[in-house]
Amino acid sequence: MLKPIATPLLCLIALLALTHGCAAPSRAESAPDGPRAVFPGVTLDRTAGHVDLDATVVGREVEWLELLACRPGTREYESVVSVAAEAEHVQLGLLLLGLKPGRPAWAERVGDELVQHPPTGPQLELHFVVPGEDGADDRVVPASDWVVDQEDGDVMPDNTWLFTGSRFVEHAGKRWFLAEANGTVVSVVNFGDELVGRPTTQSEAGGNVFWTSRTDAIPPNGTEVRLRIRPAPGTTPGTTPESNPALTQSG
Repeated sequence: MLKPIATPLLCLIALLALTHGCAAPSRAESAPDGPRAVFPGVTLDRTAGHVDLDATVVGREVEWLELLACRPGTREYESVVSVAAEAEHVQLGLLLLGLKPGRPAWAERVGDELVQHPPTGPQLELHFVVPGEDGADDRVVPASDWVVDQEDGDVMPDNTWLFTGSRFVEHAGKRWFLAEANGTVVSVVNFGDELVGRPTTQSEAGGNVFWTSRTDAIPPNGTEVRLRIRPAPGTTPGTTPESNPALTQSG
């Protein structure tokens, strides 16, 4: 069931960034340097250049893995972790880091042909921060290390992701942010509504590598970790088309 956005101001900021490619709030009017909780479950660290999300391991043994991170009570059965933060707060955390969202993969019919368009957005690296035991330091591991190919057992070959920014739809007179409504915070396949996704033109309709969780590398279900999102080295803010038919749809 769709859940409406509860905070109109946050919705407006995110919607403006999505539809008009506006810059994130300036340094002076957003958040100071150093780690700071900017929203529940979202910690922004300007000095280190990353956003941390509070997360919980929910999919140590998932055969058909389609999401890296979902919202609680949505798609834990096909995700590695669930994140406590609302999807629009994750979006705003990345905006405060200085990034602009692109767009998820989408398709349009041109004559008799269905044309697939790849996702766009600034390139990201994702890591899991796992608490150390008995006073040991936290472990920081690439998110891709927890995902393997079903067929040959090979680990996901790269830790490359895109800030695609999800999209809004209008339904029953209300505006909905689909990453929150559907729980698609970080996807390993394209659904067209994910906030962060993989740089592939393939969709869940076919052609994807079939992924599964790498059980021997993942802590037990219920373990509290952090999902760290940072721009890939050399990444500049992504560009958002001024006209994007996929961002606002009626349904």
